[in-house]
Amino acid sequence: MLMKIKCFNLILFVALFGVVINDLSTEWNEFKRKYNKQYANINEENERQQIFIENINEMYSYQQNHPYATFTLGINHLFDRRRQELTSITPKNPLKSRVPSSFKSSIERKDLPKSLDWRDKKVITEVYHGELGVIVTAIVSTELVESLHAIETGELIDGSIPQVFDCCPQPIDAFDCIQNMSGVCRKIDYPEKLGRCEPNICKPFATFDIIKRMNETDENQMLEWIQDSTLWAEINADGKGFSSYKGGIYDEPSCTEGFLDNIVQIVGYGSENGKIIVLLNRTIFLCISN
Repeated sequence: MLMKIKCFNLILFVALFGVVINDLSTEWNEFKRKYNKQYANINEENERQQIFIENINEMYSYQQNHPYATFTLGINHLFDRRRQELTSITPKNPLKSRVPSSFKSSIERKDLPKSLDWRDKKVITEVYHGELGVIVTAIVSTELVESLHAIETGELIDGSIPQVFDCCPQPIDAFDCIQNMSGVCRKIDYPEKLGRCEPNICKPFATFDIIKRMNETDENQMLEWIQDSTLWAEINADGKGFSSYKGGIYDEPSCTEGFLDNIVQIVGYGSENGKIIVLLNRTIFLCISN
């Protein structure tokens, strides 16, 4: 009797798996249409479809095993990419070897607003949906210059990510590099990557004078700095569900405190149950302190 039950379960699993694959074919076609996905050849498309299926199954598995998670998941434009392709730093070129597991509070907190979201002030450009990987440093550094210019002038202008990508490759510090170029050009003046740095083909529209760097993670200092502009942050993006995040508060124990492999723009903060909540430009909320 036991062997018959096992056999029945196996057949049922195979049948259900076949249904899932068929459903994913529909989702795959919808994914390609929605995000205008085009591939060089059939082999690349087959590879991307397989990755898409793996990511979908991983998302469903997480949802099933974490019914009370504080955040929701969904399909996005990154679902045809493996997690390793989405990180901005390779193991050979880490941002830092290790960071503290929680924020310190070395300075007295001043009378600051309980929450802030620079997106509400119309100084944040739309989330970038183009090429990812090592270009993330160019994306976020350009975003920060765009936002700083908008905060100071009231004019939100798209900067040239391709220019920063061409002229400030890793491991060059992006902000030192932008400063040396006298700023960032407009996107319309430097619209595509050239494969070489051509800083003189356009005139920068925005720059900055001072670069502040936080040597140790400090919650109160971060809250003070963000009153003046958005911030650059280096994070570990390997936590479960991070790449398929859709909404809610991302507070996932699997996000380790070791290797930092991604960069984000912090656009604001709030609080939830006594914890500081950090708002990122990709609408992800991170719990960072008790």
